[in-house]
Amino acid sequence: MLKTVVPAYGVSDLQATSFPCNLVNLQGYFSGAADAWLQIHDTTDPGNGAIPLKSYQLQSKMPFSWKFDPNILPLSQGLYVAVSTTEATLTLSTDKADFLIDVEKYAEPLNPAAAVHSSSSDVEQVWAEAQGSQHRLYRVTVTGRTNSAASFLLVFADDSYATRPVVAIPIVYLQTDPDITCAPIDFGVDGLNPSSVVTAQSSSGPVIGPPVRKTGCTIALSSSPTSYVQVDSSATFTYYAA
Repeated sequence: MLKTVVPAYGVSDLQATSFPCNLVNLQGYFSGAADAWLQIHDTTDPGNGAIPLKSYQLQSKMPFSWKFDPNILPLSQGLYVAVSTTEATLTLSTDKADFLIDVEKYAEPLNPAAAVHSSSSDVEQVWAEAQGSQHRLYRVTVTGRTNSAASFLLVFADDSYATRPVVAIPIVYLQTDPDITCAPIDFGVDGLNPSSVVTAQSSSGPVIGPPVRKTGCTIALSSSPTSYVQVDSSATFTYYAA
């Protein structure tokens, strides 16, 4: 994790980060003439009416300070803070505050060619078998969860996810209330290059062809570690691959 300190002075709102991070410390001074609310949003540039993750009361012309367990308030999109005249939704105030914010940022994959991608379902082909064995998977984060049932990230080396996975990793939850947040799964500096060897057999059992090495990569979220069984149809992935 990389620690980042974000200062700002005399502002009503601040886009502190535009990348995933964990909020560690939020302190400053509120110069408004009347009490207000300090809101924390997991987004970039929300408008009035947006619902905050957290809302804390600010006392007029007083300092403020909150510390957070890094695992309790992870932010998947970015950190936006604002002085609001209302608690439940954002109503941006004209009153100003000074901020000093500490966040922890996940280190980016060290391979400069790695790019971030997003899936639209709970199964995603990262690369096909035909693309060969030169690719690597560096990080996967499960997003969009609507339940916190026990589940696994499965990685398949062939184009079909009806086969047995080569990797099955339990999903760890950083937070389940009010929102479900899953811990990223990292595959290290060298990344993961899944592979499996398949031998074709006849219905009677004898081998009918030479072994074939599979070097594709398909990821899926499953309730079973041995085969794909859908556990959350709303789940998606954010992943780094090259």
